[in-house]
Amino acid sequence: MPKIIDYSWYSKIVSPRILCIYRILAFFIISTFFIGCSPSDNCNRKREFEKISDYQLFISKSKNGLVCSRQVNGFSFEAKYIPPELCALEQRQSGTKDLQIDSLITQNKYSKTFLFTVQNDGHNNLPNLLWFKIESKTELKNREKHIDCQFDQHFKLKIGDNIYSPQLYTVDRTFVDSRKLVFRLKFIADSKSSLILDERDFALVFEDPYFETGISKFYFKKESIIVIPQLKKS
Repeated sequence: MPKIIDYSWYSKIVSPRILCIYRILAFFIISTFFIGCSPSDNCNRKREFEKISDYQLFISKSKNGLVCSRQVNGFSFEAKYIPPELCALEQRQSGTKDLQIDSLITQNKYSKTFLFTVQNDGHNNLPNLLWFKIESKTELKNREKHIDCQFDQHFKLKIGDNIYSPQLYTVDRTFVDSRKLVFRLKFIADSKSSLILDERDFALVFEDPYFETGISKFYFKKESIIVIPQLKKS
């Protein structure tokens, strides 16, 4: 005959009210586990974006892992990753109306785009950012030409053992008098099979030719890339 274990002693020690609280807590923990995310605003897996401003706000928050920054020698550098969906939205907004949004996203799928900002934080005597360590207008003119036409050679994208150079490059010197330069860099795969971009960690590398800050590396984790909210299809 099976032995019957008497648990009546347990009910004498633990009150019904405490048992009820335990059951509620257990239900909450199990429910949260099966839903797959906590009820905090960090659960972005199911979120969708409708507007560019929503996307830009998301990538600008450092907690989402899509923007990296560092300060060296009185200068600050910021590297911001621009996902393919946001690139497509920006192209759409800028006048590429003849292509569907899915086509624009496909065009950007095998590439990586960054906004890279250089800002003067500690050299208050400079009339603008480009005057650092130069003394004549001729030197300034040469530096401006180099920045407009050749500065992309100072950037590299490292993914695993592969190193890429920018294929598309623009610079916005609108803010130069306010002590800031903004570069837009686009790295494009040489073949689809060699650059499965969203499945590996990667680093943007900047070799500074002017501001005496050496080599700066900005790391991005695949965990931050794969949870980027999707674009809502209209």
